[in-house]
Amino acid sequence: MEKIKIILVDDHKLVRDGIKALLTGVPDIDIIGEAGAATELFIELETLKPDLLIMDISLPGISGIEITKKICLEFPGINVLMLSMYTNEEFIFNSLKAGAKGYLPKNTSREELLEAIYTIHKGDEFFGESISKVMLKSFVKRATNEDQPAEKPHEVLTSREIEILR
Repeated sequence: MEKIKIILVDDHKLVRDGIKALLTGVPDIDIIGEAGAATELFIELETLKPDLLIMDISLPGISGIEITKKICLEFPGINVLMLSMYTNEEFIFNSLKAGAKGYLPKNTSREELLEAIYTIHKGDEFFGESISKVMLKSFVKRATNEDQPAEKPHEVLTSREIEILR
């Protein structure tokens, strides 16, 4: 079986080292590179051909979300798994819109990280349990708001806008 080739992208070396330590010894995973910023990553991508990037959102210069957009356009064969301390719906949905195939909080377990890597590598999306809960709550909130009656135009417009319309 061919190894899953991964590049770690996080501005904290300690975090990259920790992830590397967690994945070292897993027979079908190979950490082929690491980067602390977008410029380093794109230098790595000139020579390395990863299957997956494990990406942080907070990076110097350009965010992991913006990098993900660029990766998905320029390197469509590379999947992105977001690994972030941010677990609110804005970051999650922006990451998905950018093209990320998965999202995990940084306090995830080794087992869940491995499950995410394997799931994404076989072509599916993966979201940690806490991330799935955030997404479900957001979906329910949006669905129930759609059932609310639409506001009347005069409740949305200012008196000046109504005057101009008349």
